[in-house]
Amino acid sequence: MKSLRLLTLSVFLLAAGQTFAQPKFSFFRPPAAPDRVLTQPDGLIIRAQSGGVPLPQNAGSAGNMAAQTQDAGAAKAGTADPDGALGAGTSSGLPGGSSLSVPAGSAPVTGAPPTTWNAFSPPLGPDPFANPGVTPYAPYSPYGTNPMNPYAPRPFSVFGTNGPSPYRQGLQSKLAIEWLPISNVSAGGGDIGQFGVDYDLGISGPFLPGWVYTWTKQFGLRTWHGPNGTAPSGGLPGTAFRFAGDFEIETPNAGPVGLSLAITPSLNTDFDSTSSDAFQLDGRGMFVFQLDQAWSLVLGAGYWDRLNDRVIPYAGLIYRNDYWEWRVMYPETTISAFMGNGPAGSAWMYVRAEYNVEAYEISTPNGTDQVELEDYRVMLGIRTETGTSSWFIEGGIVFDRDIEYGRAANTALSPDSSFIGRMGWRY
Repeated sequence: MKSLRLLTLSVFLLAAGQTFAQPKFSFFRPPAAPDRVLTQPDGLIIRAQSGGVPLPQNAGSAGNMAAQTQDAGAAKAGTADPDGALGAGTSSGLPGGSSLSVPAGSAPVTGAPPTTWNAFSPPLGPDPFANPGVTPYAPYSPYGTNPMNPYAPRPFSVFGTNGPSPYRQGLQSKLAIEWLPISNVSAGGGDIGQFGVDYDLGISGPFLPGWVYTWTKQFGLRTWHGPNGTAPSGGLPGTAFRFAGDFEIETPNAGPVGLSLAITPSLNTDFDSTSSDAFQLDGRGMFVFQLDQAWSLVLGAGYWDRLNDRVIPYAGLIYRNDYWEWRVMYPETTISAFMGNGPAGSAWMYVRAEYNVEAYEISTPNGTDQVELEDYRVMLGIRTETGTSSWFIEGGIVFDRDIEYGRAANTALSPDSSFIGRMGWRY
């Protein structure tokens, strides 16, 4: 009886030993073809390299890679796949000659294999620069056979993220209002006060290859309180008007030298009597030399058709950085400082100095005459800018004022210095 028990125990241990002698995972078996799918009774799927996922170009084909892996594993382990194919009792190769074994009798897994991540798989989205002929970083040249317009409207614009745009293509408007309170006038002229409105409607766009045009229709209104229209002074009418069209062409600042040319015909009258003196023709031309990233030099001249015709310089220096903009020029200088961003846009504080001359054909007690108003202005202001609009408000002093007439019968006048206030919008 004891012998039977011992024999039964020996058979049981021998069977158990044979079972544990065939482990599911063995790290001492030779590699097999890595491109094949291995199956487990519990449905586990192991891939050494999926044939549906592309490899790098210098990695060779999947078959060559499998052959190299198999040869390397066989050299290390000294054996190969005993069955010559993945079936019962075969194994799959792993890097370094190790393998994972599959027990005999395993049922194959059917259906589409699950997706596996691979470092060499294609990107999720297409490469925007993969198409032939696309060169997003090529230098822009406005002088090419088919130039691209860098100032064309974009599908959308977010102020502060799209960078500066020196030209705004399409329509734009500007409205400015000014007021000079009543001040004394010498030579018995009494006193004078002035109110003015200026409205500009402009359109910009490409003109010729390498050029941008801006055509601006201008309207001006001036109303005066005094001076008295009695001898020896001709005085001023209650109202005068200005209608003008400014046509300007410029080369975009895409090189070391830029050029700007403009002509401005206008009609300036009180409509009581209109002759050739009411017609004026101004012009200007400027070269802009880009000295470096921050500095520019402007050299040019302008012609002003007034009672006393003038040729004046359009010249000076321009400096820009993230916080300052200096336009030290004649006949207008502006120095601006960046104050920060707020709900209404970016804010700037500035000082502006300007030489101003206006002329109109008017009716006086001594007959039809042409009058000229000349002055200098210095103002402190604040402006805000957004992507589509801006506004400003400024105030200061107007001085060195002169009123001259074409007829000797009308004596020149010299108003006193006065406050000037201006405000306006651009949209």
